[in-house]
Amino acid sequence: AEALAASRCREDVRRVVDDGMPVFAECGGLIYLSERLTIDNRDHPMAGVLPASAAMTDRIQALGYVEARVVGTTPVLALASSFRGQEYHYSRLDPAPDARFVLELLRGRGIDGGRDGLAAQSAVGQCTHAYFTAGFADRLVQAATAYRRA
Repeated sequence: AEALAASRCREDVRRVVDDGMPVFAECGGLIYLSERLTIDNRDHPMAGVLPASAAMTDRIQALGYVEARVVGTTPVLALASSFRGQEYHYSRLDPAPDARFVLELLRGRGIDGGRDGLAAQSAVGQCTHAYFTAGFADRLVQAATAYRRA
């Protein structure tokens, strides 16, 4: 966490998201996009893209299968689509009160017991490790191509 906090990459990630680059992150990537990570009572600044704070715990916070439905717009997730995945993490996320979630979980815990997919600007981060179809890859490539052309 100290190396991540000291890296210039944090500012670079924040800058490209501010510029509109589509960013999709799962689990550890979600933590990196958050505002800070607490480990052993020590805070480490993260990229600050998503309005949440993360903390590592000694106990598993979620383990199992996930069924998700997309309920908010993102550059890479098709509204009203569904997908399955899995979650296994020792982290806990504390989202800001006005945080925007784009996934409703029909099964699984996610970030806060039924919601996942924290979104801000062109970025989305989720606890779920998704089993994506070709449609996801197509949307990601289309979003990246549109960003590059802009």
